[in-house]
Amino acid sequence: MSIESTSWATVQDFLQKSDSQTTECFNRTQWSELCRIASGLNGHFECIALDQVASGLNNIVRLLEFSDGTRWAARVHIQSNSSISMSTKLENEVATMKFIKEHSSLPVPRVFAHEFDEKNSVGAAFILMEVLPGSVAMDALGGYE
Repeated sequence: MSIESTSWATVQDFLQKSDSQTTECFNRTQWSELCRIASGLNGHFECIALDQVASGLNNIVRLLEFSDGTRWAARVHIQSNSSISMSTKLENEVATMKFIKEHSSLPVPRVFAHEFDEKNSVGAAFILMEVLPGSVAMDALGGYE
């Protein structure tokens, strides 16, 4: 599956351009543990975190690739989710994605796993989800510039 987007950066470029909070989150995230969890959910295929990273307002997104060629998106929440409101926001987002997926024909990525509390073996709140083909809205509008 081709992931065509101008939003993806290499890890090195991403970290050079990121603010300190984003860099700290990326560095504390246990990417190998995230791959271990993903592998267990995907038939124990070997999983690697690719050198393709992007970020949105509150999230880092990194592509995970399995030995069978499938890819998932690992979305890690940048800010501490220790507040109830952030945990609730993430829970609502996952519930909304699942609801739309189950009750409509709109293309919504399937959620494979999530953890709303950053106090876990990965070191960050995360969502593991399906990668859908297409462009992100920002790219479709011509990018950030």
